[in-house]
Amino acid sequence: LLVFQNEINKKVYHDRYYADVMTTTAIPINMLIPIVNKQLHNDNKVISVEISSDPTKNYVMGLSKGVMTSAYVNQYTGRLVDISSFNDGFFGKVRQLHKTLFAGFVGKMIVGYVTLFFAFIVISGIILWWPKSSKSLKRQLTIHTRYGWKRFWIDLHLRGGIYISIGLLVLSLTGLFFAFDWYQKGMFSVFGTEMNKKGAESNNADIHSEKNINYTAWTIAVKSVRQKCSDIKSINVQDGSISVTPHFTFGNTRYADIYKFNTDNGKIMKALPYDTQDKSNKISGWIFTLHTGRWGGLFSEILTFIVALIGAALPVIGYYQYFTRTKRKQVNK
Repeated sequence: LLVFQNEINKKVYHDRYYADVMTTTAIPINMLIPIVNKQLHNDNKVISVEISSDPTKNYVMGLSKGVMTSAYVNQYTGRLVDISSFNDGFFGKVRQLHKTLFAGFVGKMIVGYVTLFFAFIVISGIILWWPKSSKSLKRQLTIHTRYGWKRFWIDLHLRGGIYISIGLLVLSLTGLFFAFDWYQKGMFSVFGTEMNKKGAESNNADIHSEKNINYTAWTIAVKSVRQKCSDIKSINVQDGSISVTPHFTFGNTRYADIYKFNTDNGKIMKALPYDTQDKSNKISGWIFTLHTGRWGGLFSEILTFIVALIGAALPVIGYYQYFTRTKRKQVNK
């Protein structure tokens, strides 16, 4: 369900994501954000802005209050179109179900250990299936369709699971990264690094800062970055930092070059190309991308959807075969 959430949301909530009114140029950030702040309630304010290279898309502005809450703004008129939280809507509930079963930490642990057991089942299944000789490999990979539905379901369970086993392992092993701290540490150790806690704490402090922000510096910094970069899919700016995501189809969806700027005058102070950034952030980005199936655009999303769907069907087919055999034995007795 979560694989196509971005595409479905953009269809269902079209006006949230796309500007209904467009003019020649967008309102500059330093003028636009104060307009938006006046439309917010409870002293909420804008602390980040995502600007797409697609001029038809609304700006997405992160807010200081709320759990990952964003405001969608028409950059040509300054109108606040919508406000949405990470856990809002249908897919927000599906995401909570997927991660915690609506049961907080206890649910997260249940999901984690079930996923761990699932990975063990897949690996043990591969071991049990593994052919004794190369001659039997073709037979072991053939799903017969000429011998009736009964044989088809058996082959689909035994052989079909093998075809998607690598995909299921990728989904389960990357899912464990988000469930257990010990697994995260182990994963980072495998790649010869450790979690950059200092950086994470620093970013979190910046996002929730309540200090007065000089939005004019943001405007100047964004203009400078646009002059420096030739390939820009989107720009995400927050106080003191700009992330630039380039256009590409395959790879880490969290790939971004970072530019640090002076919050007083908007001058670019430091450039951090993706290749020079902290290794742990790259690993986290790749694991997230693999788990969500977005590493290859629509192609990988469809592939991930098929793998997950068949993976969900395999236990159902297995139970069906088990109960059918049990019933047959009882009848024969």
